[in-house]
Amino acid sequence: MSAFEHKFSFDRERGTYSVTAGAWGLSGASVQVLLEDRDLDSAQMLVESVSDEAGQWPQMGAGRVERIVFDGGPGIGLELEAFTPDDRHCVLLRMRLTNRSQQPMRVLTLQPLVVEGEGGGLELGGPRNDWTVLREGWHSWSASGPVRLAEALESDEHPWELGPELQGLIGLGSVTSDRVTLVQGSADDSPCLLAGWLDNQKYFGSVVVGHAQLRALALTDWAEVAPGEVLETSPLVLLLGSHGPPLLEWYGEQFGRRMQALPYRPEVDGSPAEAKTVSGWLSWYSGLGSDISAERLSRNLQQYQSQAERWRLRSWVIDDGWQSVAGDWLTVNHQRFPQGMKQMADEIRRCGLEPGLWVAPFMVSQASMLAREHPDWLMRDEGGELLSVFNMPEESHWRGRQYVLDVTHPQAAEYVAEVVRTMVRQWGFSLIKADFLFVIAVHGLRHDMSLSRCEVMRRGLEILRREMGERFLLGCGCPLGPAVGVVDAMRIGPDVAEHWHDDHASSPATGNAVRNTIARYWQHNRLYMNDADALMVRQVETQLNLEEVRTLATVVAMSGGLMMWSDVLDSVSEDRRLILDKVLPVWPHAARPVDLMHSTHSTTLHWRFVQGDSQWDVVALVNLSDYRSDMEISLADLGLSGRAYHVFELWRERYHGRTSRNVVIRGVPAHGVRVVALRPAEERLCFLGSTLHVTMDAFFCQVQERGLACDVSLSNRYPRRGRLFLWAPEGYVVHTSSGQLTPRRDGSWSIEVDTETVTDYNFEAIRGAAGS
Repeated sequence: MSAFEHKFSFDRERGTYSVTAGAWGLSGASVQVLLEDRDLDSAQMLVESVSDEAGQWPQMGAGRVERIVFDGGPGIGLELEAFTPDDRHCVLLRMRLTNRSQQPMRVLTLQPLVVEGEGGGLELGGPRNDWTVLREGWHSWSASGPVRLAEALESDEHPWELGPELQGLIGLGSVTSDRVTLVQGSADDSPCLLAGWLDNQKYFGSVVVGHAQLRALALTDWAEVAPGEVLETSPLVLLLGSHGPPLLEWYGEQFGRRMQALPYRPEVDGSPAEAKTVSGWLSWYSGLGSDISAERLSRNLQQYQSQAERWRLRSWVIDDGWQSVAGDWLTVNHQRFPQGMKQMADEIRRCGLEPGLWVAPFMVSQASMLAREHPDWLMRDEGGELLSVFNMPEESHWRGRQYVLDVTHPQAAEYVAEVVRTMVRQWGFSLIKADFLFVIAVHGLRHDMSLSRCEVMRRGLEILRREMGERFLLGCGCPLGPAVGVVDAMRIGPDVAEHWHDDHASSPATGNAVRNTIARYWQHNRLYMNDADALMVRQVETQLNLEEVRTLATVVAMSGGLMMWSDVLDSVSEDRRLILDKVLPVWPHAARPVDLMHSTHSTTLHWRFVQGDSQWDVVALVNLSDYRSDMEISLADLGLSGRAYHVFELWRERYHGRTSRNVVIRGVPAHGVRVVALRPAEERLCFLGSTLHVTMDAFFCQVQERGLACDVSLSNRYPRRGRLFLWAPEGYVVHTSSGQLTPRRDGSWSIEVDTETVTDYNFEAIRGAAGS
């Protein structure tokens, strides 16, 4: 969190305000409104009144409340409310518009924060073009991650979700972020500015950062305000701090609390960590794609059963391809599933797994019975034609144009409820993956136009939740904010793919999915359980090389969230299955990208573990670039300065020695990863790590170091084979009676272990002894 002391100041003469923390912050900010017939700007209005008094804000406690009331012209009153908590760690803004006229008025957007002017109004240090902006995409697949402002200036990409009216206002060369953004100055001592909306109950909210603007928009979607009515935004928080990740984590806590999030919190009780995670198998990327059938799924399920104890997956999810056509969700493709979906759910459950099913509940194919029989249930465009969001190949199982079910139509809403009710209560599926959810929040004509797009999105999701009950709801292709408090888990990136690259950052590609997973780490267990999408480890029917597979496995594991595996088992060699061994079970905490705002081509993910008297850190160096690169671990950035550490690397099983300086790993391949454990270096027998799990090892090893002795107890809950690594002071050799120790040229000692045979190891370092 921020240790900066924030100050809100209003300039009555200019009609503008500033929010500062020392020498940093913004100034000359105004309040703006876009109405149907005019635009309003507080810098051009008269000020009716200004008040300053003690007050309270929900979740923020006591502080100062300042209210500025502007005369917006005939029939319009505008109010800006600013709250500064007593500890001054942030400033919150809220804006209200009052219709004082005798006629209704339509409002496109309320903007409580607008800073305009070439290079002015926002001071964060260093050249503005070198500033970094964190882009948060609108829905699951939308590109997210750090962007340099200079790169944004070269882009011609419009934020299409804002609608055509606002695209002209935003213009080119800006970064548009959903709900929240970070802006990092480019000087050595530059702070980060977080600007973020604190809920998505009623309106979508965006934050725009450009070379000549900073703008926060509440997207009111031409809301009609009746005479005497008040239109109000949700709170907007402004927060400056030294480092971006802690600001995002604090923001996530506040947003989750206001939206009554339903996260899985691993701290709540003493049950095993894996009890707080969801792992499973998913059909979509397995090589079967949409060409699935009961026979193929059963064959793979039986193959899994022979090794079920190895991975102990929880769910078995049938993805796209089971249905007759989108929209007719209760009509199964009986050529592929001749006995229906209940039979498949029953078979999965008999194998000790929870059955899951994919559905796109709001998509309707033009070839469906629903589209022919109930066109009044579908959204329309401005010309009154059925709104088409996708045009799929006629020969595909989607069969042409895809329309949108209008959930504001009572009969359409009841149909959605019937679909989900049938899937979970009659067919017996306990996990539903609901996909392409964003379509009901696009711009178009609905049965009930009094609702904002955000309210429509929330209404549709609540239909799903109501029918799901306590069962597991996974959202996908969904605007993130309105889903908080409704879904159990959420996809946070584009689809993975059998290739790394795609020119469009929101398109299916493993590299795109990895970038989004890193950027959205802070949402896990604050808003919902993160779903980084599926893990593929096979070496056939893929363009991903071994380094890219390891990167995907590492990033998915360090996301801490949902873990779905998607390979046909007979396509996976034993050496690739060992990759899966290292990431299952899932450690339920997300690693922090400590350098999130400092590089767009690489990142450093950081986990810290404390078990009993042992403490160690696991760091993943992820090379997102297309070139081999030397990468560095900054001990200061990890809070580890002032002592020496042992450095052990997982994937290549290398001990890099002891160091009290920054750790440099040479030649990290393009799209590759290096995962290292850092343990305090003492002049005693030291445990360096294991190759059993990516945590090295929070799951499989209980370690007790006792001077020149070390006891290691292995968990046998999962069958695992691997190695333990130890270090002894110079002149000592390591001895055990439980197996064959091997001295290595890098100065470490290793021993092969099997959790199904020996589980307790006692090691001793003996001076000058020979043998092991």
